[in-house]
Amino acid sequence: MVLASGLVLVGALGPRYGRIGRAGVAASLGSRILLRALGIRVVRHGVVRDGAALVVANHVSWVDILVIAATAPVVPVAKCEIARWPVIGGLARRIGAVFVPRRTGRDLPEAVDQVAGLLRRGHRVLIFPEATTTCGGPPAGFYRAGFQAAVDAAAPVVPVAIDYADGRGRPTTSAAFVGDDDLLSSLWRVLRSGTVVADLWWQPAAPAIQDGGHRASHRARAATRAHDRISHRLLAGAVGPGRRG
Repeated sequence: MVLASGLVLVGALGPRYGRIGRAGVAASLGSRILLRALGIRVVRHGVVRDGAALVVANHVSWVDILVIAATAPVVPVAKCEIARWPVIGGLARRIGAVFVPRRTGRDLPEAVDQVAGLLRRGHRVLIFPEATTTCGGPPAGFYRAGFQAAVDAAAPVVPVAIDYADGRGRPTTSAAFVGDDDLLSSLWRVLRSGTVVADLWWQPAAPAIQDGGHRASHRARAATRAHDRISHRLLAGAVGPGRRG
């Protein structure tokens, strides 16, 4: 019943909101309902700032988008395949997601321009600069291209660290989506695992453009800062309720 309610909200309420910002509010509510149906409890740490921001997160699973959207309206940048996924794809389309072909740079400049335009209009845009998923822990290296949008729009960068644990606070990979996983098998694994706790650390914003240096260096420094802050948070261990560091 809870899952059905989430599907109805995503399918029926989303289009009525029309504009990206209002659709994002509806998607936040829909995400919370879907996460509840999946047995995933979100614990948010830190303050979500108002206004435009490039939200940058480590990437563990397709669940990440729902977890972040549940705490704040965001416009995600996602691989094209997600647009065809049931439920998740529909949710992403209705909140104006920017879809990028995987492993090709041909369409990247256009995607960067789209993201910069969204930032200039005051939206939070979510990217996963690892461009792949891992089983958790400190992220792999960050691709820098996405940070160019924040530089072009003079928007701040907000690092977000995501970590998953079971109901007893022990690290878990049940939500991870890696290797040859498909959506159905991943969904079934999450449902079978019982309670999953998603800890989400929203960290302070940092300007994408720093004083000094060539313009091309701004995105490199922004990527390095975001990577370091997310890695530090994940290495520091969980401090939320019900978690063990």
